[in-house]
Amino acid sequence: MKNTPIPLSADELRLVRLYRCADPFQQNEILINLGQTLWKQHLGEKSVSSFMPHGGVGPNVEEIDDPNSAAYVIYQGLLAIGEDDLFATCDSDEQDKAKAFARSADSAAMNQGSLFNYNEKFAIEYLRAWREHLIEVIEHHTKMDKEDKQDD
Repeated sequence: MKNTPIPLSADELRLVRLYRCADPFQQNEILINLGQTLWKQHLGEKSVSSFMPHGGVGPNVEEIDDPNSAAYVIYQGLLAIGEDDLFATCDSDEQDKAKAFARSADSAAMNQGSLFNYNEKFAIEYLRAWREHLIEVIEHHTKMDKEDKQDD
């Protein structure tokens, strides 16, 4: 997550304070529901997996169905946890999700003969980066939608 300070309005501060009053299950549900709602509102039918971060030499999303690609391996990890969980809280069963992601991705990698180790450390860092990337995508599309409305 970026360490850039973001000024909050009174309503945003109130939202944070209410969020902190929720138990971990409720916090998880809040983030999943809000993430899904905003995703559908601003990105329609585009899949979360189509915004897979590549981090330099990483997966090419167009190759998600090619069993010999890195994108396929990463996508197998995502299928193990579910796309909606990318909107979940970072500490919500993160270790369990990382294990499931790593187990599935590593299995797909072994099937293609890859020597890259898709372990839990990789899974945690990749999932965190993916979550951050999805927020940036939603922020960008929200800004574009607001600008389009102002132009009307």
